[in-house]
Amino acid sequence: MKRKHILFLAIQGFVAAAVIGATIYGNIFAASYDGALDSYFGRIGYIAPLGNYKAEHESMDAVLEDYATNFNYQVAKEGSILLKNNDNGLPIARNSKISLFGSSCAFWMEREKIATGKDSIFINGMREAFEVNNELRKLYLTSAHTNWGIGDNKGDGSKAGTWTIDEVPQSEYTDAVKASYSEYNDAAIVVFSRSSGEGADLPRNMDRFGGSADEHYLELNKDERDLLQAIQDAGCFKKTVVILHTNNPMQMDFLNDYDIDAVVQVGGTGSGEAAIKGIIELLVGEANFSGRTVDTYCFDNLSAPAMQNFGDFRYVDSNGNLNGYAYVNLAEGIYVGYKYYETRYTDVSLGASNAGTFDYDTTVAYPFGYGLSYTEFSYGELSGSYNSSTDKLSFNIEVTNSGEVAGKEVVELYVQVPYTDYDRTYGVEKSAVSLVGYGKTESLESGKKEKLSFEVDRERLASFDAKNKGTYILEKGDYKFTAAKNAHEAANNFLNGENVYTHTLSENDFTTYATSDNNTQVTTLFNSSSLEDSTYLSRSNWAAMDGDGLTYATGTKDGVSETTNAAKTVQTSAISSNHKEKITANGWESSGNPKAKTDYPEVKNEVENGVEWKNLLGKKFDDPLWEDLLDRASFDEEYAIYKNAANGTAAMPSINKPQTFGADGPEGVSHRVGGAEMMIACTYNKKLMTRYGELNGDYALLKGTSAWYSPGMNIHRTPFSGRNYEYVSEDTFLTGDFACKVINACHEKGLINVLKHCAMNGQETNRQANNMVATYAEEQAMRETYFRPFQMAVEDGNCYGIMAAMNRIGDIPARANYALNVSVIREEWGFKGFIITDYNNIGEEDSEACLSGGITVQFAGMGNPLAETESNGVRYLIRENTHYVLYSLLHSNAAAGIAEGQTSSEGVKVYVLLLIALDAVVAILALGGVTLSFFRFRAKDKEGTDVAVVKRFNVATIIYLGVLAAVLIAAVIIFFTWALPLLQYAFNIV
Repeated sequence: MKRKHILFLAIQGFVAAAVIGATIYGNIFAASYDGALDSYFGRIGYIAPLGNYKAEHESMDAVLEDYATNFNYQVAKEGSILLKNNDNGLPIARNSKISLFGSSCAFWMEREKIATGKDSIFINGMREAFEVNNELRKLYLTSAHTNWGIGDNKGDGSKAGTWTIDEVPQSEYTDAVKASYSEYNDAAIVVFSRSSGEGADLPRNMDRFGGSADEHYLELNKDERDLLQAIQDAGCFKKTVVILHTNNPMQMDFLNDYDIDAVVQVGGTGSGEAAIKGIIELLVGEANFSGRTVDTYCFDNLSAPAMQNFGDFRYVDSNGNLNGYAYVNLAEGIYVGYKYYETRYTDVSLGASNAGTFDYDTTVAYPFGYGLSYTEFSYGELSGSYNSSTDKLSFNIEVTNSGEVAGKEVVELYVQVPYTDYDRTYGVEKSAVSLVGYGKTESLESGKKEKLSFEVDRERLASFDAKNKGTYILEKGDYKFTAAKNAHEAANNFLNGENVYTHTLSENDFTTYATSDNNTQVTTLFNSSSLEDSTYLSRSNWAAMDGDGLTYATGTKDGVSETTNAAKTVQTSAISSNHKEKITANGWESSGNPKAKTDYPEVKNEVENGVEWKNLLGKKFDDPLWEDLLDRASFDEEYAIYKNAANGTAAMPSINKPQTFGADGPEGVSHRVGGAEMMIACTYNKKLMTRYGELNGDYALLKGTSAWYSPGMNIHRTPFSGRNYEYVSEDTFLTGDFACKVINACHEKGLINVLKHCAMNGQETNRQANNMVATYAEEQAMRETYFRPFQMAVEDGNCYGIMAAMNRIGDIPARANYALNVSVIREEWGFKGFIITDYNNIGEEDSEACLSGGITVQFAGMGNPLAETESNGVRYLIRENTHYVLYSLLHSNAAAGIAEGQTSSEGVKVYVLLLIALDAVVAILALGGVTLSFFRFRAKDKEGTDVAVVKRFNVATIIYLGVLAAVLIAAVIIFFTWALPLLQYAFNIV
């Protein structure tokens, strides 16, 4: 062959080898993500080993159908909230002639993400119930205004979100459109939507997103306000109804500027058309509103004290230069949401000193727990009693439908604990109202009654005294309870002494609750997690927050922010040497673990004693047989599970423990089909919360999934958190109780819930960027506000899984925080389940810090290995972690496979079949191309070459290249339309 032919063949051979090498690497890479790929691509021929668990549905598709058509429908009916209804603005009669306004009516945010194309699911549903203005419909469906932001952000601060509000401006409303108003004038129904998502918080400054510097994302922009003004100026509409389709509370100041008859709040409705049907039934009066707010709705969303310290705050060095570290200071303490607004209102009403300037009526539009109905309900007298043997208070109240139409009523039980001179002296903070119970009646016809009962653990009335006693205390005085329609009504009941039950404690109790239910002394553990030079809000001096007095920052830096906080501006504070030392620390000692590696005993492995995993089924955590099992287990298998538990755990052949699978999904196991957690919580219906768990448990059982990374339990600290949609509420009790209902239902199907994200993950900004945001707070707020829902889920819900947050608790990462993960979760709460990191890829020293700090397993695709595995400390903790994992999984459907004589099949992994097919195609094309080129060039080099032979080779080459191009085009299309979205979802571990 000629030299150029040899060179060309060598290049082609090199390319083929590179392609084959890349394919081999891809196979290795895929194998490292076996759990995630298996979970999301599924299996062919898989038959779940159900054991003693019973599946309600015949198939996974049947579960999803039930989800979409029944559950989402019921949640929409009971979770949609009637905020305003003047002069019977609602209901609207069926077949009325309506004008449907707002471009987002054609972009119904089905899964809290604006569709990339027009989506008429909402419009189509409305057209079945009403005569809808077709001129308007055509305007929105053909409009070029499709650049709605979806809040997309990488979560690491590398780029800003896309938060455009692309409402159609009035200049594009033609004369024909405006002329149509007079014909379709029974009602103007306006839809305003807002999106949110993982990785970024909602912007408080819109000048990078088509707005202005004095606007934020949760207020109406100019085009939206112009729309309301145009409707009002038209003067022909009999009613104006606004639907707010968002999981984050909108700023309600527009109510003061326009004539609006009714306002409806609708959160994430999940997939399918059934939810739209439920909303329409409410609008036409065929169903009755019974949803209640889970957050406080304000005229000014920046009025909460938490807003002074929310967003992008950075540390600087002594020269004022950014040093790559971020922080946030929770200076508002326990006064989050209604606990601020109602407590300050109470103190102003009582004429308390230092109440500062505060006007409730111009601040709060709709309080926590608020929602109207088409009927009226009256309450009887609240009766109560205390049982000293159980340390519980019991309450009963009778509810009567005193209106004219059938409906359901939510009853909320609140407590007011005494705020004493002791509290003022030692800085023990008390909310004037706190939710401690809730219930919902069945649908009551006019005149019908129902009695609701509540039970309250008196322990939950105790306050954490961080600065004096260093534990939970219950002070003498009057503990007042009331049943109310919302938090503000409760505050007024306490002020006026209406329908209040009083439980009096004659002596201080500083010892009973100083010991946890797990018989562990409860004491201060997080003194270093607050900032000594910070002002923390106290009920004894509300005026401290006026004039941004709580803001922990001394300067600003321009041109550096890639978050959604402001227009490339961050607030800054100088980092102390103490904080910098702790933030930069890694390795074993950085977790706060008081033990060195040498303080742990030596352990054994691979002892042939015949004990298998199944022998521990039904055994308690401390059964002696566990030691024999762990003695027999292989250390390499234990270590493999610790460093890589992405979407499940690997098999342990040494003890015959099978591979297990986990799945993400804040709106459903592996599928985003359900409504947002916030929307489900708005129903205040415990049966629907339970049903949410049942459906996901059934799907997981049929799919062979043993762990579900849900529910999300972080507090709605502000309206602007990007992930409020997958968290429950601004309230601690509602969040914890919601979780308990879901967990108990999932357990019936053998599904383990993995609570996330523990703890204090109230903002997305800098959660991964700038060395993970250091979150500072006083210990009372940490325990009573941010830890309490997780505590309820562990102690009352018997949960077996917790996911650590990505932020820092003080200076120490939550995933490596010994005080939180061991001292509190394991020792105080008695948690026997596993604690998993959120998705991360970290170095050996950080992985060791996680192990030292109480993490059981790493959620890492490629694995997070340790620096060494020979020390007693490392091997002992790896062994104990295996104990937690195996014990938890024995309470899951993974143990169903232990049962004998049942029909089951592991099936074939779909992703493996796809890889085999891809490997075969790549190998054939690569080798075929090289072979073809070799013979073609060889034929050309021979003397007297037959021209016909060369032509045949040329034709064959053209055909080969055509096939290659077709395969590549098909691969690209399949990848971007099917595989990539699935992979993005699979690895978007939230």
